[in-house]
Amino acid sequence: MIRILELLIAMALVVVVFVVVGLALPSHRHVSYTTQTNRPLPVVFDMLSGFKRFKDWNALAKQDPRVQLSLSGAETGKGARVDYTSQSQAIGSGSWEVTDVTPGDNIVINVTNGDYGSDKTMKFRFKKVGNQHLSVEITQSYDVDYGWNLFGRYAGLYVTRSIGDPIKPGTNEPNWEDPFTKPELLHGVVLVTGNDDAQVKQKLDSIKKVFQSSVKELKTISGKVRPAPFKGHEQ
Repeated sequence: MIRILELLIAMALVVVVFVVVGLALPSHRHVSYTTQTNRPLPVVFDMLSGFKRFKDWNALAKQDPRVQLSLSGAETGKGARVDYTSQSQAIGSGSWEVTDVTPGDNIVINVTNGDYGSDKTMKFRFKKVGNQHLSVEITQSYDVDYGWNLFGRYAGLYVTRSIGDPIKPGTNEPNWEDPFTKPELLHGVVLVTGNDDAQVKQKLDSIKKVFQSSVKELKTISGKVRPAPFKGHEQ
């Protein structure tokens, strides 16, 4: 009987310590990492404000290249959304949705997943730096609230490892089109516009006839006009 009583007292003490320590832990966590790129700010901003090239820069795709993505809502900017599903238990399923955009300054994304916490937010901030402000500093941050969920507060002890480490690859240079990674080979860019694909092709063929063999085509990238506020920043 005494042993049972001692066991119950020990269990009670463990619960008390768990509660006291849990209440002392922060109910909110913040993680951020910063990197720099020499790519033009409009190009970087447009890529990160939509999910068409999500796999090129997001750490989820780097953790599981077979992750399944489903795009919905706006193509870029507020309302753009991607839902993902992975067979990896570390990733699971969830979604990212752009909730606020300040062109050239910051992007706010609401994150939904199976991890502890609520009001999960991923934010990108942009700042021109370097000589003549030709480089762009990108700060990616993650915020989460745990409220009174003590298990969540304990999970927050590892948020730097579970969230911080995965977002590090996300703040690195995205997978740019090959010619743009070799400036020594790229001497110029020809931008051709038209009312439809057929007209653009016709104009491009005319340009090629003018230059003939004096130039070498490295890459052709097709695009569409973007709606405001991103109009004029097509890539």
